[in-house]
Amino acid sequence: MFLLVFAFLGWSILLNTRQLALAIQAPEAVQSTVRIRLFLHFVAMICFAASVFFGLLWPGFHLEMKMNETNWSVFFFLGFGVLSVGIFGERLYRTWTGAHPLRGIAFGMVVWAALGGLYMVGATLDHFWFFSSKDAGVGWAEGIGATDVKCNQILLVRIETDDAIYRCPNMVTYGYILGTPFAPWPDYHQGRSAELKSAIDHLRLSAQHLQNPD
Repeated sequence: MFLLVFAFLGWSILLNTRQLALAIQAPEAVQSTVRIRLFLHFVAMICFAASVFFGLLWPGFHLEMKMNETNWSVFFFLGFGVLSVGIFGERLYRTWTGAHPLRGIAFGMVVWAALGGLYMVGATLDHFWFFSSKDAGVGWAEGIGATDVKCNQILLVRIETDDAIYRCPNMVTYGYILGTPFAPWPDYHQGRSAELKSAIDHLRLSAQHLQNPD
């Protein structure tokens, strides 16, 4: 779902940019407004490209996990979502005030684009919440050894007081070799497991014992 919304917003921004580039020939009285909107569209396109680069292409340049490296793709996804809300929200406002009315398919596309921007903002904020805990991280389900967690690939984990919240991505994961890979809602399976928390605690104790055998 996230990838489809992201692609739709990118196409919508590109289409609007083309229309604004043509509108730059408008009378001088409105050129300043058009230039500001055109600038915001270009910034949104930069965020779009940076999201793809840091989320999908940049990890491919590295063969090893980089657990301490920042997942910049999430920040660019957030910026793209915020700009999309602002761009298409302003377009809806101008329609509502009668300054530039839209009808039919064009109006529906602007509404969906604004909602898509809100969704992207919500998905990134959900990611930031999940990894806001110092006891949140990533691992491999089979290596951890929790039998009640069915996950065939990477496992996102947030340790709570009595159990652990886990997420198993089932679609594209952005920044997949980093310590905070971005698996946007709803493209993951989420659950809670006390056994997973116990297994992670055991692994931590074993690691501490190896570091300090005495």
